Amino acid sequence: MKVILCLEEKLGYCFLGKRLSQDQNLRQNLKQLLHSEKVYMNAYSYALYKDYFADALVDEHFLDKAKDHYVVIENVSLSSYQDQIDEYVIYEWNRSYPATLFFSSTWLSSFELVETMEFSGTSHEKITRRIYRKESSYETER
Repeated sequence: MKVILCLEEKLGYCFLGKRLSQDQNLRQNLKQLLHSEKVYMNAYSYALYKDYFADALVDEHFLDKAKDHYVVIENVSLSSYQDQIDEYVIYEWNRSYPATLFFSSTWLSSFELVETMEFSGTSHEKITRRIYRKESSYETER
């Protein structure tokens, strides 16, 4: 599974069931990155991403069905899926928001940073996109 997350500076990604970012440039950047890849998400995320991923597979149990595909994570916990994740696409900015769901940096212990890029957002001056791949899968791609 390939996880897409938006994180604030304390690694939070959701506050009481509400998303932390609605940045239009971020969604456009993600669309360019994924091209025509299959993307899974729940109805909550689809409400924000439908103009960019009209053909997304929308299901409340998307994490159980995505397998090797991309998933947009906004308001669900990832803790019980760590062994199924092969890649993280993480969008970060240097603002702090209250959060109730957090990403744990320890989840990246077996991942390698393979790409970093920065761009301007519509609601954030600077957004950083980092892509991490599981070290074993990255080694086989080299």
